[in-house]
Amino acid sequence: MNKKSKQHRLENDTVYHELIHDIEKIIYDCRVSVFTHDFTYKPCHSSIECHKTENASEIVFIPFTEEKSYRNILSIQISRDLSEFELKLIKELLKIYNVDIEKFPYYSHNDMWISLRNTRILRVISRISVFPSENFMEWADTMEKICRMSHEGESFSLNLFLLRNKNNIKIPKGGELIDLPTGIIRMDQLLSYKWIRAIANDRDISLVALNVSGVSSFVIIPTNNREKRFSNIHHSYDSLTSLVNNGVELISASNNNDLFIVLRGGNVFLNTRAGWRYYNIKPLESTIKRHTRSEKLSFLISKLIFEKSFERNGCIFCIIDKKDYYKLVNPEKESFFKKNIGNRNIGNEISYAMANKFSSIDGAVILSKEGDILGIACNLEVNSRINLEKKYAKKNKLIEGSRKNAAIESSRFGISICVSDDGPINVFENGYLLYTID
Repeated sequence: MNKKSKQHRLENDTVYHELIHDIEKIIYDCRVSVFTHDFTYKPCHSSIECHKTENASEIVFIPFTEEKSYRNILSIQISRDLSEFELKLIKELLKIYNVDIEKFPYYSHNDMWISLRNTRILRVISRISVFPSENFMEWADTMEKICRMSHEGESFSLNLFLLRNKNNIKIPKGGELIDLPTGIIRMDQLLSYKWIRAIANDRDISLVALNVSGVSSFVIIPTNNREKRFSNIHHSYDSLTSLVNNGVELISASNNNDLFIVLRGGNVFLNTRAGWRYYNIKPLESTIKRHTRSEKLSFLISKLIFEKSFERNGCIFCIIDKKDYYKLVNPEKESFFKKNIGNRNIGNEISYAMANKFSSIDGAVILSKEGDILGIACNLEVNSRINLEKKYAKKNKLIEGSRKNAAIESSRFGISICVSDDGPINVFENGYLLYTID
């Protein structure tokens, strides 16, 4: 930001920081910067342009303003190429910012601006949904309230399919769509029926809302559905997300108080205590692929890490660039796993299941770049806190927690991914934090 811009538009700094924060909810794996340039312009609505190169993207955004003397051009620079869907999300986000600025021009002193801050990503989702934004927002709000409720000490887990018409949903073999004998149930009456509360924690049974007017039926989906595909969420969702298409969308409240929205194309959004964000596995895959050089391995490891995050099961996965580094990462030197179980590769279905179970044990799972399981329950070599502070003071803040600091140190030999007990994923490379998926 140049000095002239900062002098003229100092009050906008808060908006710029909010904008960067919201964009990072969509793309979490790269650096986002916002620069401003002043120029004389008549008041009008914003314009949005995108310029993409091989390794970076720039979005030029002109916000709405009532001032006649000058306006700001915002240059949003992103340190990687964006997918078409990511670009679409950011463009919708900028449009929403523009609407908010136009309605509340004195946002720095307006309570409404603060209240709208936490709704922007959800409004982006409602705009790209195939259903009317207002109705979609009402359903999402109802499901969010359900997500925060509990019954006899347990959180509700409820799945809701939104249908344009009944022909849109393709019921798998062994499944069934059943109309409600009570007729349409309005969203504000959803949990007033005991039978709905009874099926709330059953992943095989989901409610169906036709044309978002109200719940009109429920669908039974067998968990052994052969048409299921990986959902980017958890294997327990694979059968559910296989039904999502151009006329079917899914809103799901999980029993760990997370709320998922699955749109056409398998695009997933997640709402946690940290707010709404785009739940995208692809950036993590790309990061891991730099070390494995294999699309299959990077996908399997990313899938496993996302499932651990969903289960709130803390763990560390360390992928070392050379097998000789194993002795440097693990001070116990000898691999108990390899000595007693033999050679196992995570690309094998049985070995993948073993890595999944073993990662729950205290300690790290160490993998080679070829996907070989070199060790489990490994106590990673960690320098003292003082040494870590000296080593990473200039390029990395020391993070609280022995698990994360062990991941920082071991990432000098490749890449380390640390899943916290409460869900966030921290990715470390070359001794510093790359990004966090929270």
